[in-house]
Amino acid sequence: MNKVPVFSPQVTVVGPLPPIRGGVSGYCYCQVKSLIKHINVDYITYKKIYPSFLFPGESFTDKLPFFDEISNSNKIQIKKILHWGNPFTWIMAGLSVKSKIVHVHWWTYFLFPPLFSLILIAKLRKKIIILTAHNVMSHESNLIDYIFSKAIFKIADQILVHSEENKKQLVEKFNIFDSNIHVVKFGNYDFFSSEDLTKEQARKILKIPINVKIILFFGTIREYKGLDILIKSFAKVIRKIPESRLLIAGESWVNWEPYRQLLKSNGVLSKSILHLGYVPQNKVNKYFISSDVVVAPYRHFESQSGAACIANQFAKPLIVTRTGGLPDLVTNKEFVVQSENIGELSEAIIKVLLNKKIAKKLSEQSKLTSEKHSWEIISKKTIKFYEAISSSTNSCN
Repeated sequence: MNKVPVFSPQVTVVGPLPPIRGGVSGYCYCQVKSLIKHINVDYITYKKIYPSFLFPGESFTDKLPFFDEISNSNKIQIKKILHWGNPFTWIMAGLSVKSKIVHVHWWTYFLFPPLFSLILIAKLRKKIIILTAHNVMSHESNLIDYIFSKAIFKIADQILVHSEENKKQLVEKFNIFDSNIHVVKFGNYDFFSSEDLTKEQARKILKIPINVKIILFFGTIREYKGLDILIKSFAKVIRKIPESRLLIAGESWVNWEPYRQLLKSNGVLSKSILHLGYVPQNKVNKYFISSDVVVAPYRHFESQSGAACIANQFAKPLIVTRTGGLPDLVTNKEFVVQSENIGELSEAIIKVLLNKKIAKKLSEQSKLTSEKHSWEIISKKTIKFYEAISSSTNSCN
């Protein structure tokens, strides 16, 4: 009788996956989809990721349309173990790790209890811990965030970050050895671009006029993202380009009323298109295809923006502020503006909307940037990193 081969993973990855939404679920999906083209993966994910009082969104879940690509693969075992409110599952997850290398995704201190427990148990079992720190500090940081983040960073053997700014933070704020930190660029969200639509078709679906110029702000609305700055800049843009419109698409995690009042007081409420609420995965592409320019006006930010990466994926002209890893996504630094500089931001938007040559060039540069951040390139580098870490550990034993 032939024996059934035992599944032997080269790495255990710990992170969220669809249908869990938010956080880094889309990123983890893209990463593991790419990794399993080359290696076997043991994937530990969540039964329940947050208690509802920590999550201001409308819903915890939104299934990616292509999730079955990985869930049906024989190169991966997906184990839904972790439950935020059940410590027994944290222990179970740590004991269930099969491979020598454990790659954990970290982005919020809310997940400290389950992730620290899992990592500690894995370390006691002589596993190598690699941590991807999507946020070195949370977007709205505090003392608890600092304490929990420091504990996680100190227990990890190696840390991957998305920008040099993140690396600098780890060294200066948390005293992590430079040699233990490695920059891995934020991969593109390629699953959004599978549907072939024209701008006219996308706008028709979203009920957006064809004959206007669309400035897109996309994603959850939070104070650090600087939507108020963009609104004030748009008030200047509209005087120069009356046919321009500000499209705000996303779920507000803060009180929306001050933004509505700001739109009204700046005389641009009637010139804005508001699609407030969570944008399901199958509608994301329509917003980017519909836009003429995408703006990430963040006032402070230390990591990388999913919305800006999606803009690259759709080859859209992109304007960002000089903060965190955002400048890495824009080749022409004339369109990397000073944070909270209303005049500089409005001038950059006007240049893109009035000059077709500039818009076309920025579009081409966005496409090239997206190609540089392809998952095939990133996954191969990541696998080489796994191999190097594993080899160096073997030589030390």
